[in-house]
Amino acid sequence: MIFPDFSAELNKRRAEYVEVKKLLREKEGVRYGLVYPARLRVSFQGQEKMFDTPQAGITNIKRTRLQNIASHWKQHHNIRNETRGDAGFVEIAKK
Repeated sequence: MIFPDFSAELNKRRAEYVEVKKLLREKEGVRYGLVYPARLRVSFQGQEKMFDTPQAGITNIKRTRLQNIASHWKQHHNIRNETRGDAGFVEIAKK
């Protein structure tokens, strides 16, 4: 087997994605991986997004989760949704 010889700094940057990968692992139908040097690629239902930092990935996942909770609450309480969420991976949080 051949293993990439990453620098200590690059290994550190790639290790920073552990938390976001853990969140994504819980989502059914989501594919993800790290792209060289240290970018997260997430695919879901034919859409693909790239994140340059782990914080951007976590923010997107948490935002979509909160949007779905708010949408679910509004739907069950007959409140009209006047705002539109971003076109990100809103569906991820439903799984």
